[in-house]
Amino acid sequence: MTDSTVDYPPCIVCGSKLRTPAFGKIRLPIVRCLSCGLVYRIVQQDEKTILDDYRELDYSTFTQDWMKARKHLSSVYVPHMDAYRSTNRILDVGAGHGFFLSACKDAGWNCYGVELSPQAVAFAREQYGLEINPSTLEDAHFPENYFDVVTFWNVLDQILDPARTLNEVYRVLRPGGAVFVRMPNSSFHINASKAFGKLAAIVPKFARLDQTVIHLYSFNKNTITRLLSNCGFTSIDVRGAALSWSMTHDARISFPKRIITPIVEKTAGILAVISGNTVQLNPSILTSAVKPAVTEKLSTFDAQL
Repeated sequence: MTDSTVDYPPCIVCGSKLRTPAFGKIRLPIVRCLSCGLVYRIVQQDEKTILDDYRELDYSTFTQDWMKARKHLSSVYVPHMDAYRSTNRILDVGAGHGFFLSACKDAGWNCYGVELSPQAVAFAREQYGLEINPSTLEDAHFPENYFDVVTFWNVLDQILDPARTLNEVYRVLRPGGAVFVRMPNSSFHINASKAFGKLAAIVPKFARLDQTVIHLYSFNKNTITRLLSNCGFTSIDVRGAALSWSMTHDARISFPKRIITPIVEKTAGILAVISGNTVQLNPSILTSAVKPAVTEKLSTFDAQL
């Protein structure tokens, strides 16, 4: 258990303050909620500091491999949005360099985005003609019931208060609109990190193969489903996400990674099918959820009746 003398905030999913080290031992301030299983970091920075850090990240240079990987993911996901097209407006939160919105623009969408990095906003404007709002979603003050689709591509797990942000998503989505969230899957990353840790104890070089990704939060199928449900969303679907060839801006795609990536993806997909989609061991998951046609949210009490 973590230090009981410190009044850390409760779990954002279930409200519990009961937590334990996520890796079974003290390793960075990463804990797991003993009630719902959410994995998250104990953060002692305030929100302004965190947002300022994102604004100051250097996104001015990146490899062609990284750009190809981002564009590849965009081409995979854009067709998923068509089922919700009505107002023809789509919003990408944490739009980055605009690769996804550029693909949406090519598909005929009216594109909106928010992004904290001035460098990324400038790139999206100069390369793709996209006007992205340099702010958080909450500070953008979009109209109510405005968008068909809101997306988060590896962003929601890096937001200090995802529940607050999802409540804002609910407000700006039209009834029947959908939110799509791609993020690392904690069920994969925690277990993979433990496995590589054991291997590294025997052969230290294996430590370099540990690609564990845990930002402020690390969700799995159960915890992201519960969070979206808490915020009023229905028709929640969680599936394995297409894998990226590279994660960091300076990454180059090695030949082994080109071979290993589809093998991991196929294996996880087979396990999901065999288990009826109850077992999700993909490194990343893609979640979709719908704002119900009846826009008034049920209170927690009403929902239990």
